[in-house]
Amino acid sequence: MKLTHPKFEYQFNFAEDKVYELVVENKKLFEVLALGIAAQSDGGEGDYCLFEHIKELTFSTSVFVVSDLLRLDVNNRRILTKLYESLKQDIDTAHALEFSKIRDDIFSLFEEIAEEERDTLIFDEVTSVVDIMKLVNLRFNQQDASILESLTEYVRCTFEYLKTKLFCVVNLRSYLSEEEYAEFVKYCIYNEYTVLLLESTTTTSQHLHKRIVIDEDLCEIY
Repeated sequence: MKLTHPKFEYQFNFAEDKVYELVVENKKLFEVLALGIAAQSDGGEGDYCLFEHIKELTFSTSVFVVSDLLRLDVNNRRILTKLYESLKQDIDTAHALEFSKIRDDIFSLFEEIAEEERDTLIFDEVTSVVDIMKLVNLRFNQQDASILESLTEYVRCTFEYLKTKLFCVVNLRSYLSEEEYAEFVKYCIYNEYTVLLLESTTTTSQHLHKRIVIDEDLCEIY
């Protein structure tokens, strides 16, 4: 898989390395690249191109960008929708009888309540496993999770449930220590997640990933 942009010559070939770090020291260019990749992942237009072999992929469905690490929510609608779809298949296969009984019991309860009330009451019958999961607010447990813990769970869910091709994090170094940064990189490499870390600053440390630097004068250093 290959990522390109007309603002830099380097072509990211994710077949060679699973985790890349792009450090853009020129602030203006960093702004262009960071805003651009976030906008494209949300369905906007932009200059990034992502290829799998010779086929260009749809950017908005293939790339997931995290630009605000303080507001990570693995329980967002997109991920929960896919989680419910996945669990529904398992429940329909392994727990069909149990669910059928639960659904019938809920219907019978509210039918009895409606009959006991003087006013005429109606209600929607629970018809699917997803209805039950929404009813009990089934979700991931993220209570008291650190930024690193939330991020590792977030990247896992995007690849497992959203079928993400490329996961991008903007300015991760601003939030993690060097040890935590290295831990996240190792986690992604171990699980074979394709990740781009877009940074505006760097350190001398480098942890298993490949680093590309675009300096103040727009020179590219590989």
